[in-house]
Amino acid sequence: SYPDQVVVMRITASKPQSINLKASLSSLQPSAATQLLNGDIVMNGTTKELTEEEYAKKVLPAAMKWQSRLKVNAEGGKTNFIKNTSKTGDEIQITGANAVVIM
Repeated sequence: SYPDQVVVMRITASKPQSINLKASLSSLQPSAATQLLNGDIVMNGTTKELTEEEYAKKVLPAAMKWQSRLKVNAEGGKTNFIKNTSKTGDEIQITGANAVVIM
């Protein structure tokens, strides 16, 4: 939503405790790295001057710092936070929820 730059999605199901999902962030930027912070996945990175493939056609300011956040609120069910060994593999896993809001 403008001006907050937030995308919100609510997932519901017709049967109780039937929502199971994993949520994560990914990026084409090589500098991207995620961390689990207070129940959110936070991805930080910087842009770089890229000259390969499709990036060569795009205008990206060099060394611009950016951040993305992913928050998942589940109604019912169980929430697990999974720390992965890769730079951007952190996940929030929801099992048996009645509804889930992803922000």
